[in-house]
Amino acid sequence: MGNRKRILVFYRYTECDSLAAYLEEMARKGWHFVEWRLGLVFEKGAPADVVYAVEVFPQGKEDDRRPGEEAEEYGEYCEAAGWQPVDSWKKFCVFRRTRKDAVPIVTPKERLQNVWKAEGAYRMNRLVSPLILISMWILSLVDGQILDWLFSDVLLAGILITSCSLLIELYKSLELGLMYLWKTLQLKSGRELFFGSRSGLITGWQHIRTWCYMVPFILLAAVAGITGQYVLMWAVIALYVFAFVLEMAADLRKTSRDQGAILSLVGMIAVTAVLLIYIVAAGMAQEESWDQQTDKIAVKIGDQTTVELEINQAYERESILGTRRRLDVDYVFGEETGSEMTGGTDAEGTGKEPDRERTGDITVTVYESDCQQLLDYCWRKDVEKMLDAIRDGSSEIKSETTELTETEKQELAKELTEELQAIRVKIEVGTDQLRGGIFYPGCVLYFSSDAYWDAETLISVVENCL
Repeated sequence: MGNRKRILVFYRYTECDSLAAYLEEMARKGWHFVEWRLGLVFEKGAPADVVYAVEVFPQGKEDDRRPGEEAEEYGEYCEAAGWQPVDSWKKFCVFRRTRKDAVPIVTPKERLQNVWKAEGAYRMNRLVSPLILISMWILSLVDGQILDWLFSDVLLAGILITSCSLLIELYKSLELGLMYLWKTLQLKSGRELFFGSRSGLITGWQHIRTWCYMVPFILLAAVAGITGQYVLMWAVIALYVFAFVLEMAADLRKTSRDQGAILSLVGMIAVTAVLLIYIVAAGMAQEESWDQQTDKIAVKIGDQTTVELEINQAYERESILGTRRRLDVDYVFGEETGSEMTGGTDAEGTGKEPDRERTGDITVTVYESDCQQLLDYCWRKDVEKMLDAIRDGSSEIKSETTELTETEKQELAKELTEELQAIRVKIEVGTDQLRGGIFYPGCVLYFSSDAYWDAETLISVVENCL
């Protein structure tokens, strides 16, 4: 093993001459390039001045880990011209000069076209994933699901990472276009083309850049762990480890194009399986958190009435922007016959059934944030949307409990505004539904219930739900 060493570096197609210069430098130190296998593999030998040429093979594919039939034919042609093929990887082909009178493998114009097409195709492939994710985010802006993103640190981190990735890829695409124009001008002026940088600093950057691809996954997993979403954290880690192992296996085995396609299919199946497992596990964790938060609250209204509240479901999302909470509560109205409300008998054990007036449910959603603009957005996108939906919906059948006139709704809203010291309150009534929005200085609250509540009862119930 002492006679061999592997160096994990990553060169772009537009840096093929920098790669050739690096191989020549290693040869002068006595390390001669022998193959691509999970990085550049060098073999110890006598120091020598070796001339390398690294060409971009236009018929190559990103799945290629070894020379295909076309590459082998191309290598035979180049060997006749004085260039011995060493190895190929993806669209790179490495040649060692065997004769001093060897002619160039391709013309400068052909070389420019090969590099331009290969790097352009690679950049387009890199743009697909961030564009899809950003498009999904934009669509969520349209249909109102953006609130799910704004109140989740993990999703916000995902948006930030994806946006940065998209900007980087767009910058690289622009850089590629400018490079092509500059190289075209150099070609017309008769100057020699060099792809990459002649500075030795680029070699050190290649070592760093290889590991930079880990950064987005590390950041996303870290945010998930910090926010307590351990299921997501392990899902991200599992996906990254699997992708790394798959890539390592393809490089070590030097898979053919067909084998690479099979590995890609296996990777897609594995990613789908991990995502499905994550969805199921996250759902089970959410149900477990709901079960843990189930609670009962007895609220006394006036002298004779008690409202028994049972929280069925509750969840909370928190981000750097604020907090979003939701509670689904069942309620039971009843006459108080003893010191406390019981399920079937009074506190004295007489067996007398309390006079339960009605049962139903109420849903409360609360947005809390120090950002007033975000609360305004929550009011418009969620509260106003839901209130408009019930106002514009069918109202042919209404129960007596929800038969409120416009004046009564305004009076109820006014009373809630004064009692709760809210900025504004809006009430709407639909078929067996009473819905309302309450805007506090640092909080927006939306409630929906299947029955009409008077102001005193509604205030007490909402405050206890919070």
